Amino acid sequence: MDVLDNYRLQINEIDEEIIKLILERNKVSKNIGKLKLKLNLPITNKVREKEVLNRIRKLAKKNNLDEKSINLIYKNIIKQSKLEQKKIK
Repeated sequence: MDVLDNYRLQINEIDEEIIKLILERNKVSKNIGKLKLKLNLPITNKVREKEVLNRIRKLAKKNNLDEKSINLIYKNIIKQSKLEQKKIK
């Protein structure tokens, strides 16, 4: 295996960990959705979304990551969370 293949293997392993973390986040999000349903709260909470995105932007900046790219990724993660919560009946 050459160096490039080794790096690609590392990327694949990291991608698997990222997916596992997203799945874990979705499980927590589903629990939140169940609680929202029980408390008759709306799925969308713009204030909370803004808090999450602001916190993530600060983390991205602190770690020298492109804030706009990370913000876009998290908007999609939040969208996925809301989709999961909407499935709860």
